[in-house]
Amino acid sequence: MARFVESDLLQVDKANVAWSGAKPFLLAARRQATETINLRLGGQVPSSFGKLPPVRASRHKSSNC
Repeated sequence: MARFVESDLLQVDKANVAWSGAKPFLLAARRQATETINLRLGGQVPSSFGKLPPVRASRHKSSNC
């Protein structure tokens, strides 16, 4: 983010353009880290991870019908 600071002001438009594609990668990294932490801590996620996004329902139907 520091590279988008000019005259002590964050240039938000430039930062948004540069970071616009980062969200999927950041969410994937967070999910992977959370899964690792869950395994080590028995399902408890440290508060430093913040509130996790809701889990979306799967789109495929079960074949048990």
